[in-house]
Amino acid sequence: MPVKAYSRNLDYYQGRCEAASSLSYCVHSICFADMDMPESTYGYLMETAEMDLKNMHGGTENGVHSGCATGAWMAVVRGVAGMRMTETHVEFDPHFIPWWEEVSFHCVWHGQGYQVTLSNEELLVSADVKNSEVLPVVIHHVWQILKPGETGRSVIS
Repeated sequence: MPVKAYSRNLDYYQGRCEAASSLSYCVHSICFADMDMPESTYGYLMETAEMDLKNMHGGTENGVHSGCATGAWMAVVRGVAGMRMTETHVEFDPHFIPWWEEVSFHCVWHGQGYQVTLSNEELLVSADVKNSEVLPVVIHHVWQILKPGETGRSVIS
């Protein structure tokens, strides 16, 4: 979607959806990450992560809202790390939060595991040693085919 249209849609829906649903915070975090707006990305991520801790929508005494936990994970993985899984590869377009030192997580794509580490300097994608196949990744539009145990790297500019 063109950036101008994305921005217009985000402005339109932000005011209409904010806080009406506990799941709107994580979506807003991802959208603001896509727009390279780290302050808003972080703010909505924290709203998602703290939803149950602060009992923001009531009902925490009945159990955690697993959708918020998933939403916080998605805001980091899809939003901050910019990870998208496709049928043919895993793609990254990171939008790092400048005051964070590092974020790291593990995922599996088509049975092939990999570790992602994102800092202000670089994005690392390491294919698990026990993988049985190569891991095709695209970082900043550059293809890298990772054999088991190999690490792909991209400098964050």
